[in-house]
Amino acid sequence: MTATKAAAFQTSSIVRKGLGALALGILFTACKKDDKDIPNPNPQPQNESYYAAKTNMALQYQSVDGGETENYTLTVTGQKDSADGKVYNYRNAFADGTSINPFVYAKGNSFTLVSTVPAELADIIEAMKDDPTVSDFELTGLPLQQKLPANPQVNQALEFSDPMHMGLNIHDEEEDETMRMDMYFGFSDGKVVGFEDVTTPAGTFKNTMKVQYKATMTLEMPVGGNESETLITQWFAKGIGLVKSEEKEGTNTSITTLIGVTGK
Repeated sequence: MTATKAAAFQTSSIVRKGLGALALGILFTACKKDDKDIPNPNPQPQNESYYAAKTNMALQYQSVDGGETENYTLTVTGQKDSADGKVYNYRNAFADGTSINPFVYAKGNSFTLVSTVPAELADIIEAMKDDPTVSDFELTGLPLQQKLPANPQVNQALEFSDPMHMGLNIHDEEEDETMRMDMYFGFSDGKVVGFEDVTTPAGTFKNTMKVQYKATMTLEMPVGGNESETLITQWFAKGIGLVKSEEKEGTNTSITTLIGVTGK
């Protein structure tokens, strides 16, 4: 499971790290939510905002993380009215033939990015239920949501859903011991930091909204455990959405850029 598949709609490697760890033994699957589960502000008209809204519009991205490069395409598959707002559906297609289906919920002065994860992880969670060495499995906080302003101001705060939590007990039959593991993954400390022109292989985008926030992954175990924090900076263009993302963890930086757009 590559990093981008976990979170390619909104970002690249940081969400990927959380989901990748889960896929390698700390496993989870997406929990679907209806539109009514997303907090709704007072309805107000929304002009062209910082996401792709035209059906069949396709955005091609390239993510570079260390020595790994991966391309994917985000396509607007449709839209519908919902709860005094609008839902925009997307399909994120990867080179290996797999895909995910995130969406944007737009209402009033905000829009909410809702990430999903690959369907194959649902099969993994089903296998976990049948594993006699696993007990007390719990999973909350999915799908992850990020609420951004449609008419942003500098220093305006971003809003995030509660962190994902996955917990389970694993029994070691040889040692006849049971170990508890808890993993948390979420976003915090987000705000609009300014407006900038950004140039990518897809062109120059004027006055993009620049946002910044932290992503934290914590693994709690009786022995060991760890916590990692990544600083994410993203640029959103009106009528397009994400045009660039930089994710820094220590001395490591991964970059996602928009390399092409069709159907504008």
